[in-house]
This record gives sequence, structure tokens and C-alpha cells, in this order.
Amino acid sequence: MALPLIPISLLIVIFLAYKLYQHLRFKLPPGPRPWPIVGNLYDIKPVRFRCFAEWAQAYGPIISVWFGSTLNVIVSSTELAKEVLKENDQQLADRHRSRSAAKFSRDGQDLIWADYGPHYVKVRKVCTLELFTPKRLESLRPIREDEVTAMVESIYKDCNNPENNSKGLLVKKYLGTVAFNNITRLAFGKRFENAEGVVDEQGLEFKAIVANGSKLGGSLAMAEHIPWLRWMFPLEEEALTKHVAKRDKLARAIMEEHTQARNKSGGVKQHFVDALLTLQEKYDLSEDTIIGLLWDMITAGMDTTAISVEWGMAELIKNPRVQQKAQEELDRVIGFEHVMTEADFSNLPYLQCVAKEALRLHPPTPLMLPHRANANVKVGGYDIPKGSNVHVNVWAVARDPEMWKNPTEFRPERFLEEDVDMKGHDFRLLPFGAGRRVCPGAQLGINLVTSMLGHLLHHFVWTPPEGVKAEEIDLSENPGLVTYMRTPLQAIASPRFKLPPGPRPWPIVGNLYDIKPVRFRCFAEWAQAYGPIISVWFGSTLNVIVSSTELAKEVLKENDQQLADRHRSRSAAKFSRDGQDLIWADYGPHYVKVRKVCTLELFTPKRLESLRPIREDEVTAMVESIYKDCNNPENNSKGLLVKKYLGTVAFNNITRLAFGKRFVNAEGVVDEQGLEFKAIVANGSKLGGSLAMAEHIPWLRWMFPLEEEALTKHVAKRDKLARAIMEEHTQARNKSGGVKQHFVDALLTLQEKYDLSEDTIIGLLWDMITAGMDTTAISVEWGMAELIKNPRVQQKAQEELDRVIGFEHVMTEADFSNLPYLQCVAKEALRLHPPTPLMLPHRANANVKVGGYDIPKGSNVHVNVWAVARDPEMWKNPTEFRPERFLEEDVDMKGHDFRLLPFGAGRRVCPGAQLGINLVTSMLGHLLHHFVWTPPEGVKAEEIDLSENPGLVTYMRTPLQAIASPRLPSHLYKRVAADM
Repeated sequence: MALPLIPISLLIVIFLAYKLYQHLRFKLPPGPRPWPIVGNLYDIKPVRFRCFAEWAQAYGPIISVWFGSTLNVIVSSTELAKEVLKENDQQLADRHRSRSAAKFSRDGQDLIWADYGPHYVKVRKVCTLELFTPKRLESLRPIREDEVTAMVESIYKDCNNPENNSKGLLVKKYLGTVAFNNITRLAFGKRFENAEGVVDEQGLEFKAIVANGSKLGGSLAMAEHIPWLRWMFPLEEEALTKHVAKRDKLARAIMEEHTQARNKSGGVKQHFVDALLTLQEKYDLSEDTIIGLLWDMITAGMDTTAISVEWGMAELIKNPRVQQKAQEELDRVIGFEHVMTEADFSNLPYLQCVAKEALRLHPPTPLMLPHRANANVKVGGYDIPKGSNVHVNVWAVARDPEMWKNPTEFRPERFLEEDVDMKGHDFRLLPFGAGRRVCPGAQLGINLVTSMLGHLLHHFVWTPPEGVKAEEIDLSENPGLVTYMRTPLQAIASPRFKLPPGPRPWPIVGNLYDIKPVRFRCFAEWAQAYGPIISVWFGSTLNVIVSSTELAKEVLKENDQQLADRHRSRSAAKFSRDGQDLIWADYGPHYVKVRKVCTLELFTPKRLESLRPIREDEVTAMVESIYKDCNNPENNSKGLLVKKYLGTVAFNNITRLAFGKRFVNAEGVVDEQGLEFKAIVANGSKLGGSLAMAEHIPWLRWMFPLEEEALTKHVAKRDKLARAIMEEHTQARNKSGGVKQHFVDALLTLQEKYDLSEDTIIGLLWDMITAGMDTTAISVEWGMAELIKNPRVQQKAQEELDRVIGFEHVMTEADFSNLPYLQCVAKEALRLHPPTPLMLPHRANANVKVGGYDIPKGSNVHVNVWAVARDPEMWKNPTEFRPERFLEEDVDMKGHDFRLLPFGAGRRVCPGAQLGINLVTSMLGHLLHHFVWTPPEGVKAEEIDLSENPGLVTYMRTPLQAIASPRLPSHLYKRVAADM
């Protein structure tokens, strides 16, 4: 029995002799008394950084701890951390590699486990100058924001599940998914998880490799510190070798995929694997180094961000005051129209403080990876022998009462009082290390933590599960290199708004790619599936669509004032000089003033009556033109292109009403100024559309610099033309001394009375052009299509005209009161085919409820006028063209009856509604009185295409062709000219 004790006794004697030699030669830091062979291993409590902090209280801020026969020095104060990481940085820049770390890194061929030397300097340069540059991080920002918004969507879906109402959600599940998808996409350009959360085969392999690596590293821990125990772990050693081979095989397969993709496309993407393969020759990087760097990113970034955010959320739930304060800042800066992006961080100082405070109290790696001394060095007056390991207890440093007031309190305000850097320049706060071995991906980590916290706070209120008090949340840690919560955080996430239902949005683009070209029909279909009020996301902007009479009334009457602002796209902002007109102005003093100008001055019955001769001139000119062309034998079979004549009426009418100018002569030839005018109108429509995607996804705007420049030039050209016409009118008024009734004259005369700026006058004139140019022509074309498809209605309207007007006169607006059926025809045309089927969006200037749902401030609300006018609960046979319905019941269409809203309602109702009604009725009446309309030869009435073209206004997809047959004496086809 005595023989086995001899080698053990010998080992103890050797160990004690070595310890005596160390004490005699070096002045080592104090610490707990080590045991023979095992050193202090059995004295260390499971949560090491807390244990070392306790020992620091007993022995001082620098202590010796023996892992077997290896000296480990732990420092726990700011000053000593500075000595280690700055003053003695180079001598303490090597890395102790365990057997698992040596295997994982191919004996230091990566960055994390490499000793300080030429290899380390080279790969560090690759990381700082190539991989983690601001430019590359910005180019990869869409990936990060995609994953964070996907997390929000997933939480939103799960928190609405009744099963989670009381027990709450397992927060780390969502954070882990973000971390996994984010790091794999950044590193490998691959999302192993689909939109439904299902991980593919390669992703499952990847996850298994990461989990197995952590397991294997831990299983060899004791053998690392007591070398003669290694014979006890042969299977683990073999498993480690197999693991590394499997891990590197997966990495090589992904690298090969990227190499082939690059060779095929010829392009270089921004993902780290592509960057490293591209830089391989320039920096002489071996395959082992590329693989090592990729796995460094995975291991350093996979769990650390998720852990930091989970701790942060636990503190925020324990401290509802802080949570509320952060949400108030988010509401004030971001509002409820958009979701937060990384570009907003600079305007969110308190959120940044929250992230800092979370990383201060709960650094994800509380014990910095050990620095190995490559020379004898002194720290805090003590000797650190070459080959010793030095650990900075980041957790203890960040809770040092000499450096932090109330260090254990979660109080983000401390960073408003004093800005403390956390990227290695201030040694009080070191979540990413400092010196030569500071984490090169620190900014990426900060961005991710801040972004995840911001989105979680902006979208939800977080509370403990039912029956759990905030102070009962467990903030104890699990043992390990990174600090998981011992009790994973469960919390109830309550959406800060109960939004209307709707189709599931995609990250970044929202529902943009789901929306069919003819939007109002698409939204009407979705209303059938989700209900009459739906949420649709244009990028990150919430748009609420209402499709019923009752909800339209809630929007346009009951909540009219709160929903009276206007969302301005970049093009609309340019066109309106940022809302200096009427259409695009927010509701406020300016809007009230210009609205007053329109209702009390421009669109009064008196002014409209004084301008009636212009309208009747243009309508009779249209009749004359059609009469001439329908007698041309070439048109006998194919018919006439109806919109050509309607467009001419609309163009001449609106330019004469607004500017007092007829750009088209009696022969139909447009003059030079008229051509310029038409080109400006067409170019404005084109430019507004070209910027549409960039409106909804702001970070795409850099792709449209030429369009932005073109838009500026267009507005300058447009306004130059308006000023020239205004100057002509000013000179004419000064010369004649009279005041004409055209809108431009009226506005110039009223300029001083209402304090109208030149920008406002120009804006109002262009509002009239854009609102009145196409809408009347479109409405009449649709009406004529319906009348040709329904010859019974056409005949009935003509019988009324014959009875009231006869065959000796032409109709005038004064006859309307005696033509009730014609008025019903116009109403029915505007019901079935409103020219703007989706009302221009109303923007919420306050939080409001519609249909029991929350409409957050800043959201856009659209009334689907087309769907409301076809609501089967309000209209009998709603798709039938039957004007008689308005003889049975008089329905107002100027905003008082919410079943019929072609001109809107409420504070933003069209002030020119009566002018529009008069024009549509007049054009329809003249067309019906003068001609019988039939389909072209070979086309049946029922074959006329009533489908729409996409757009803000609803053109017919197939422009109407029809044969016009005169039905009155020839002398009634002459233009009734008005010289105004």
C-alpha cells in the first residue's frame, strides 16, 4: 500500500519546492492559499468572476490564483486594468491556449487565440482595415435591421397567442434567433432559417457544431490545469479532433459555394467570407487563418449580443421607470410612423445610455480572456512572471465603488452626466476589452445591442409573468465563460398599440412586394380576408386602409382633426415647397388660411358662375371636334379614341380657369408655352413615381441621386413657368386696371389680404392643375364606357335630354336642375369609378382609435373610396351600373354622405367638388345629347374592358374606342366660343 504513495508524495514535494522558489524569486500578488497539485481549483466557486471579486475584497485588487501549477493573476480595479491593458500591454499581449483552443485555432492561426507577433498584427490589420470598417458595417446594416425587425414580428405574433397571456415569452429564444441569423448572414451570407423559423439541414449542422464545441471545451477543463490527468480523457481528445474536422469541412463547403458564386457573377459581395477570400492573396492568408477568423466571429458574436440584451431587458423590467423613460424618448424621436434604424442612434442618447448600463452591470464575458505574459513584468507593485496568465475582472471593475456612484444600481442617467467610452479608451468600462487585444467588432456589438433593445422597447411594454413581482426576477448567473442568466428571462410583451390586422409584412420592405399593381382592388381583397380595417406596411411605415362606410365616417368626421395632417413624399415635399400649398399642407394655421382662400374666394358660386362661359366654350369645342372626326370615313368602323377629346377639354378648361390662357388654338395646335406646360405635368408624374421605392426604404435613397437632382430641376422649371404667367397677368392688370375672374388674377389680388407668399400662390395654382387635369376626363371616360355597355341607360338619358333641351338648343349648366337622370348618371359613374379610388393619405397627428384599433401618431390612413362605394351592406347590387338608385334615394357626394366620397369629406374635402361635378355632368350631357355611342365594329358591348391601369388615378387599362353617331341638326355642333 505504501508504494503508490511514493509518486504522489514526490509530486507534492516538487510542487512545494516550486512554490517556495517562486516566492523567493518573485514578489507575487497575495491570494488564497493554494493546495498541492490542484492549486485553488477546488476553492473557486462556480461563478468565477464573483468569487474573484470576493477574494479581491479580502486580499486586494490584484490577487494570485493557482489553476493547478499555473499562476493566474486577477485584477479588479480601474487603475490596475490600465496597467495591464495600456502600460504593460505589449508584454501581456500573448494568449494562453488550452488544448481545445489550440485545436479550434490550428494552434493560433486565427485572431482570438494567436500570440502577439507578426501573424497577429497581420490578421488584426485585416479585421480593422478591411472587415470591420464603417463602410462595410454600413453596407451590411440592412441584414442587421432585417433580423431585428423579424424578431419584432415573431414576438408580436407570439404575444397575441392566448397561451402566452400569463406565463409570458422566453425572451432568449427570440434574441438567440437574431444572434444566430445575424452572425451567419454577416459571416457566410447565409440565412439558415426560413421566414417560418424552420432551420435547414446545413443550419442544423452548424448549430450542432457550435453547441458541441462549447461542450468539448468544457469537458477538458480539469485536464488543462493538471497535465498528468490528460490520460483520463482519450475519448474527449479524439472527439475534439473529429469536431474540428467536421467544423472546418462545413466552412470549406460554404467558402467553395462563395468562390463559385463570385466566379459566376464576377461581383464581390460584402459578407465576411467573400471579403476574406478576396483578400487572401493581398494579405497572404492561409485557408486555416480564413477558417479561424470566420469561426472567431461566430464564437465571439453568436451568444454575446443575445446575452447582453437579455440582461438589459431583465433590468428594464425590474426598473419600469427606466423602461418608460426610454420609450418616451423613442416616441419623441421616432414616433409611430417609422421603426427605429441605426441611423437614429445619434438622436437617442438615453437609449445609448441604457445599452451602456446593461453592458456595465452585465458584461457578456465578465472575465476577460487571459493575457499571457511574454516577459517578466510588474503590475501594482507585484511581479508577474513570464508565462503567467493575467485576467481583468471586467465585472468587478465596472462595479468599483471608488469609480461608480451606487455601482449596483441600474441607472442609465450616469452616462448622461458623464460620457464614458466603452471601446477600450476608458478603463472603467471594458465590455469589449482594450489595448492590442481589444475586440475589433466592438462597434458592431454596440450597434446590435442598442438596436435590439431599441426595437424591443419601441414596440412593446415589458412586464413580469403573472404572479411574479418585478423585484423577484432572478439576476443570478450561470457559471461559464459567458454569463447566461441562471433563470432564463420570462416576460409578458404587450404591443404598445393594438394595430389592425393585415397581411404579414416582410422585413425591410413590409408588404410592398405583396401589393398587386391595382392597389385599391388588392386592398379590397385583403379587407375580405382581414376585415374592413387593415394594416399594410410600406417599408417600415404603417398604412391603415379602411373600406367601409362606418369606418370612413370615423376617419373623416369623428376623428377628422386628429387625422387631418398629410404625409408628404420627397416629391410631394418638393412640389409643395414642404406643404406651402393646400393639398400637401399639414392641418394648422397655414392650411386653415389657404382653405379659407379657396372656399371664400376661389370656388364660390359667384366665381364659378362667372367662369361658366369658359367651361361651356370648351365642351362645345369638344362636340365640334368629335363631329368633324366622326364624319371622317376612316373612323366609321374603328371608332374614336374618346380620351383624346376628353383630355383636350380638361387641359384647356383647367389652364383657362387657372391661368386665363388657352394653349390650344381653334385648329387643335398647342403653342410653345402649352407644350412646355404639358411636358412639365408629364415629367412631374414620372419623377414622383421613380422615387416611390426610396420613399418607403430610406436607406435606398443613395441609389437615386440623379432623380433627386432631376426633381429639383423640374420644380425650378415648373415654378419659372408659373412666375412668367403670373408676371403677364400682373402687367395686364396694371395696364387695364381691371380684375379678371381667373384664379391667378384672384390670387394675386388676394395676396396682400391673406398674406400669401409667392410659394403658396404657385402651390395653389399647381394644386388646381394636378387635381383637375385628369380627374374629370377619367370620370367621363369611365361613364361613357358604362353607357356604351348599358345602352338602356344611354337611351333613357337621351330621352330626358330630348324632352328638356329638345333639338333646337344645346345644353348649358343652367339646365342641370331639370335633368335629374343625367345627374344620376354622373353620380353612378363617380360611384363605380372614382378618379382617385384611394383617398390621398391622411396622417395621424395624435394617437387615435378607429374601429377599436389603435392608429399611432404618424401613421397614414387611406380611405378606399372604391371599396366603400361598392359595399354590399350599403348598396343593392353594388357592381351594377344603375343610375336609378339615386332617384330612389338622394345621396350627397360632396362629403356629407359617407357612402359616396369621390371628393373626400371633412376638413380635407376637395374645395373644387362642385366645379368637378359640373364639368363631369356637362361633358356627359353634351356627349349624350349630340351623339349615339356604340362599340367599334366587331366588338360587343359586353366585351368592353373595364379593368384599370395602376396609379394614383384610375385610367382605363384599354382606352375607350367608340363610334359616335350624330343625332342633332348640324348647326348645333358649332363651338360656342367665349373670349375670356
